[in-house]
Amino acid sequence: MKFLALLGILAALSLSSAANELETFDLKTYHPENYGLQDLTGEVRIDDLLKRLNKISIFGKLTDVYFKIYWTKERGFGLTIEGIKDSFRAQKENLKELVIHRLEYIIPRPLADLAQGMKLTTARDQADTVVTAVDPQNKKDPNKLIFTFSADNRLKSLKIFASKMVAETTYVYGPVNGSMNKVVLLSSKADVQTLVPAVQRHLVETKIEYGIVENVVLPTKIQIKTMAVDPKYIYPTPVAFAQINQEGTQVVENILTISNYKANGQDAANFYKQLDWALQATPTPVASTAASAKR
Repeated sequence: MKFLALLGILAALSLSSAANELETFDLKTYHPENYGLQDLTGEVRIDDLLKRLNKISIFGKLTDVYFKIYWTKERGFGLTIEGIKDSFRAQKENLKELVIHRLEYIIPRPLADLAQGMKLTTARDQADTVVTAVDPQNKKDPNKLIFTFSADNRLKSLKIFASKMVAETTYVYGPVNGSMNKVVLLSSKADVQTLVPAVQRHLVETKIEYGIVENVVLPTKIQIKTMAVDPKYIYPTPVAFAQINQEGTQVVENILTISNYKANGQDAANFYKQLDWALQATPTPVASTAASAKR
């Protein structure tokens, strides 16, 4: 009985330690909403997107195309595309995929939220701390996360196990001007392997620049380089980024510039009010005008 009680105590301590690692990192990370941000709008432009869209010519002559972002603390992100007629609704929804997965660079999601409802355990790997989060009922997707923290509690890597993909990302965090001695994400390298409909592998390098907008630190430029990897390098064969790049893989680079931010002006709140009114007025799905993504 004493042995079983001891095991219970050790398990509880491991759970507490794992949760503390995530919460401590969140406390050290800059979150704009903790510094008064309640309502945010901005414009995202992708270098050469206008040129590419005009080249395919299905939209007619376009003069300016950008993504309008809306965020409130209560509703998360909304996203619209300006400069393309509403009659191209399906094409606009597809174009949103270029931006919607980058929104968490603007308002980062707490790590504790990612692991909410999952069973946590912690282990040591030399000087690093490894926190594993597993869904005991295997209903979540992803159902397993592995966080690795350095000795000073900075997130070094995150491995995600989902039904259709496995991804491992390494991170570089550091303080920037105005971040109040908190750290922000400066760059990352992700190795993403999609399993459905066919096994594919992509390496994604991301670099982020920041500025100060009304006393809040926000990204102003996001550089993303995506490399499609030859099938012979499919997991589990480990290959360095540099070696793969030399093999002549297909490389796509996108630069996202975020400008015309407006903080705490009620514009995002008004956007959601209008969206709610539109949804109440018609049974037709109007939600396609907004791509909600909780932070």
